[in-house]
Amino acid sequence: MDDIRKAILGARASQVNRIMGSISNAEEMLRSDAAIAKAKEAESEEEMTAEEPSTEEKEKEEDGQKEADGKTEETEEEVDKEDDEEETEKAHIMDALSYGNDIKVSKTGKEIKAQVKDVLIPKLNAELEEWKGKADGLLEGCGKAPTKTPPPYWTGDTELSVPYKIYDWNETYIPRERDSVSYETLSVEDAAAKRGNVPENEEQAKARNDYNEAVRMVANVMVDLKACDILLALKDGKEYELTPRQVITLGFSA
Repeated sequence: MDDIRKAILGARASQVNRIMGSISNAEEMLRSDAAIAKAKEAESEEEMTAEEPSTEEKEKEEDGQKEADGKTEETEEEVDKEDDEEETEKAHIMDALSYGNDIKVSKTGKEIKAQVKDVLIPKLNAELEEWKGKADGLLEGCGKAPTKTPPPYWTGDTELSVPYKIYDWNETYIPRERDSVSYETLSVEDAAAKRGNVPENEEQAKARNDYNEAVRMVANVMVDLKACDILLALKDGKEYELTPRQVITLGFSA
């Protein structure tokens, strides 16, 4: 019996030793795994620290961006200021001179007449011939000739006779289909009379509009030449007070 009991106790002791050995190995494995995980975590933190810029670098970058934005805003403000100054020079100064009654420029009748004769009239005559040439050239592409006399307001009621006829407004475009009349039952003569002097195509319509505008410019220049004739009647020794706009219109340099 003692031998059996000793054998059983010995077997139990061996089993306990195996169990304890297994536990010891397990603890070592757990400690090893924990060490590896901790090492990996440390490496990851180092990588993140290396990738992220420092607080000082961030502040420098933000300051640089603010400085760039500030320069952009300053540039835009300078451009706007220059535009405003240019607009002031173009509009407000001339308006102030024109509508102010206390700024006048004195010129004698002789000075004004010399300016008109030597500068304005030659310039206006050249413009008149230019516009007449344009009107004559455009008329060739207008189809049927115009028959209407230019209205009096084109010449400022000066009773000037413009040496051109113009097209009426309804002769400067092609009528729409619903505006046209059925001419199938009419004779050729009656159909032509009903249709009127309308352009045959878009090219003729454009040519007629451009021709009318050229004749209008002829009338404008004729009015200016008539004004020059009036200025030539000024008295040489008399002084005349001119507004700033009149000075510019007459072509005086100062």
